Amino acid sequence: MILIGLCSYLIREVRFEENVRNSNTMMLFGSSFERGLARELQIPLMRFVYPVFDQVCMCDYAPYAGFRGAAYLTESIINSVMGFDGKSR
Repeated sequence: MILIGLCSYLIREVRFEENVRNSNTMMLFGSSFERGLARELQIPLMRFVYPVFDQVCMCDYAPYAGFRGAAYLTESIINSVMGFDGKSR
């Protein structure tokens, strides 16, 4: 049962990456797992979902809903774009 679930997950992941590669994506919203794909495509990555293991977050409460959430989301997007230099590392 675990093997079937893992295979299903891997197939969905490959389809997702193929869809992103074949699109005109300018910014990727995802987790730290999408970092390699963002680097390959040379587009900014905004870590929007967990797990995030390659950034530091000082607050345990970072909302994306409501007015504060909209402000936080806008700030995060701008910081992702500003911190993107387009070079592979």
